[in-house]
Amino acid sequence: SHLASRFNAHLTFNVLNTVQGMVLINEKDEDIELIGTYSRVLRKMLINDSLETSLGNEMDIISDYISIEKYRMESNFTYEMKLPKSQLQKKIPKSLIISLAENAIKHGIRYLGNSAYLTIDSPSTDFDTIRVRNNAPITDGSTKGRNGIGLIRDLIKKYNELTGSSLSLVINSNLSQNHQEMEFEALVSLK
Repeated sequence: SHLASRFNAHLTFNVLNTVQGMVLINEKDEDIELIGTYSRVLRKMLINDSLETSLGNEMDIISDYISIEKYRMESNFTYEMKLPKSQLQKKIPKSLIISLAENAIKHGIRYLGNSAYLTIDSPSTDFDTIRVRNNAPITDGSTKGRNGIGLIRDLIKKYNELTGSSLSLVINSNLSQNHQEMEFEALVSLK
């Protein structure tokens, strides 16, 4: 519960800063829509005090979060969610997948703008693995170790301890085919 509240607070303050900046700068109708979208995110994340949520609920929150980030960054990066409806009822740790999506945006997508992508799918036929893929610019290595994954690993560890589950997280990275950027994938095993 403490770990989930850290995730929720982190996301809350990031989005509040975005809303404040956009309202001060623009004073547009889109700002009103942004506030409504953020309200839905807060309602879905903070009202349910459970350790778990359905994958479908998490995907709804991610869709709203993506809308907020696209507006904030003035970017139209590609977002795809390719999960079968049968998988959306699976229970997962609350804030797990949204934290991976937020991490992908913060450490990669925001630097690439319209050429960026974020895909959430399942590479396995039994749908017991969730994959979050994104691209990011090639760096000089100065950001190594600061990729935001520590909190996510802590969440999985705590969830496993509390529930007796054996969720795991694997992060892979490769040079893209065009050799101009990196491709990252986070694989969460729900077994």
